[in-house]
Amino acid sequence: MYPQCTIEITRINEDFPDEHILAMCHEPWYTDIVNYLAIRQIPSDWLSQDRHRFFAQVQIFFWQELYLFTYCPDQIISQYLPEDEHRSVLAFCHNLACSGHFSPRKTAEKVLQSGFYSPTLFKDSFNFYKLCKNCQLMRRISRRGMMPLNPILEVEIFDV
Repeated sequence: MYPQCTIEITRINEDFPDEHILAMCHEPWYTDIVNYLAIRQIPSDWLSQDRHRFFAQVQIFFWQELYLFTYCPDQIISQYLPEDEHRSVLAFCHNLACSGHFSPRKTAEKVLQSGFYSPTLFKDSFNFYKLCKNCQLMRRISRRGMMPLNPILEVEIFDV
């Protein structure tokens, strides 16, 4: 017969002592800017070049009544759009404003015209457009798979 073999089952240690390393704290990019504008305090562990870059960046922002505003290059003051409100504002400007379903660029322009600002506005608008079912159904049909258009020859039989 066959030789009998024993299989050892090793138990995997499911306790990970360094599990907290994988958990990342998601802090918004503007946290240091708001802290500086509200209480005039920057992190003490920054190097001089970090401080220099920060002070060059913080000049275009100001804080008022729990909102962060920015001076845009076109001399317009825009309110920073918090990340939890991106989807609702994009949905309004894409679907509802002026009979809706605009291109991603036009949607982002409508958000800017409404007085809001986000550093990832155009990327978020494009992602929103890709997930819109109506826009995907109605977008232009690609010509990639089309057959070439050739004229059809018509032959007429002549009576002789």
